[in-house]
Amino acid sequence: MVSPYLQWVTKTSITVMWQTNESSTSVVHYGETSECKQSVSAGDAKIHEVKIPDLKPETQYFYKVESTTDADEKYFSPVLGFQTAVHTDTPFAFAVISDTQGNPAVSAVLAKMAWAQRPNFAVHSGDLVSTGRNKDHWLDHFFPGMRPLIDRVAFFPVLGNHEQNADHYYNYVSLPDP
Repeated sequence: MVSPYLQWVTKTSITVMWQTNESSTSVVHYGETSECKQSVSAGDAKIHEVKIPDLKPETQYFYKVESTTDADEKYFSPVLGFQTAVHTDTPFAFAVISDTQGNPAVSAVLAKMAWAQRPNFAVHSGDLVSTGRNKDHWLDHFFPGMRPLIDRVAFFPVLGNHEQNADHYYNYVSLPDP
């Protein structure tokens, strides 16, 4: 339902999220080559949130996700890439996007333009969707419109008034405690 996307990148970790239409186990295969020989697993879920720990700072990694249903059907994403956060004295770039609500075609153009600059991360300053309580706005507008950016760089969102403090926002983004 939702292809893999990246959240909460640090110098030594990153969170990968995606959604399946039925409960399934979660595995993220990753590594410094596209063979993705390392993996980290999580239990059954529909919205998968898997943190990859113990990564090297300023390092390019590749990843793909695997979901296995109760009927033992396996689904894989394509191989994608990400970079861990840089050291404090290393220059970095970031993209800022906002108000993507209701216009996935424009969001897609902006996401492609941002990705062309190869930012280290993206900040979304709110109003990701038109109506936060409407799941279709997330599935049909936000996620498709933000590719290829959010599957290659982590995005840090801010809750806007259009999200309506809805559960979908909290289910779809990985936020630090509290």
